[in-house]
Amino acid sequence: MRRVMGVALIAILATIAAACSEHDKGEEEQGAPTEACPTASPALSTAPTLPAKFPSPSETTYTGSSKAGPSTIVEAYFGDDLDGAFSTYESAFQDAGYTLTKSEQDPRDAELDWSGGNTTGEVKMDWPCKGRTELTITIRPS
Repeated sequence: MRRVMGVALIAILATIAAACSEHDKGEEEQGAPTEACPTASPALSTAPTLPAKFPSPSETTYTGSSKAGPSTIVEAYFGDDLDGAFSTYESAFQDAGYTLTKSEQDPRDAELDWSGGNTTGEVKMDWPCKGRTELTITIRPS
């Protein structure tokens, strides 16, 4: 009986320690990044194919493009922090006549879902380091 109680106590303590560790990790990720960005991926030699009037802010550098079934996935980065990327894309979509169907911003990542130009999709933003926001743009035919 003592052995069972000892094993149960160890399991409970391990669970509590793991939960505290995950909680601390979450707190670290909530603030602005403090580390400098590594060298960015090189820009594509030709711009990816984007829908008509798709926003392409000057701070955006396209680094890759691939197909996933009928969807096109474009990798890029925005030369500013998450707030700058989010507000720039949000305004640019509206100015281009696109409809934002979902808009969510957390401290270190954000998403803008849109429809327009006979397509739907999402711009996912991740802020891993100072001065740059990574973008994954998913474009689906509507």
